[in-house]
Amino acid sequence: MTRSLQLFLANEDGVVTVEWVVLVAGVATLAILTVLGIRASAVDTADVAIWNGISQLID
Repeated sequence: MTRSLQLFLANEDGVVTVEWVVLVAGVATLAILTVLGIRASAVDTADVAIWNGISQLID
């Protein structure tokens, strides 16, 4: 029984898996935030360009 417990405590496979899950979650979060930031900037730029085009057509 103690041998099984020692082997269980020495096994680090679960720890490595948790580390990878945390790392992948961090990278995914960073990617999503980057895309949302770029999207917001692109939408703002497009809105300005469209409104400038419309105002030129009206004038």
